[in-house]
Amino acid sequence: MQRSVEEALSDIEMAWQRQPDRLSKQVRLEQALTTLIEQQWVDGQRLPAHRHICERLGVARNTLAGVIELLQSRRLLATQHGNTFADRFAGYPIRVETLSRFLTPAQARTVIEGLKTGEVDAGFGIDTVRVQ
Repeated sequence: MQRSVEEALSDIEMAWQRQPDRLSKQVRLEQALTTLIEQQWVDGQRLPAHRHICERLGVARNTLAGVIELLQSRRLLATQHGNTFADRFAGYPIRVETLSRFLTPAQARTVIEGLKTGEVDAGFGIDTVRVQ
């Protein structure tokens, strides 16, 4: 079952506190989140807002961003900003698409063309996408 935002923040804080103080903040956070993702949280668990995590732990946003990027490269974490938006409008006649580095160039061109023609109502760019 998905944890609430407050429960997830508490999980992160407790896992953070179990890490040795001698480690850098980035390593402590990476180990804490890895432990939670691999051992406690169910698939699909959403991270609390980055701002809340940073405030709770006293870490900089760029530190958290680096940890998230590392966990994404290990395929432990995925970001889905556009999917969250699309979920909110499910059931409405709105087509939402996401552009990311995970799309092939042909898929990205299809999304961009759909935005130009009006077939796609909203597009989200999560990463820099270069389409030729």
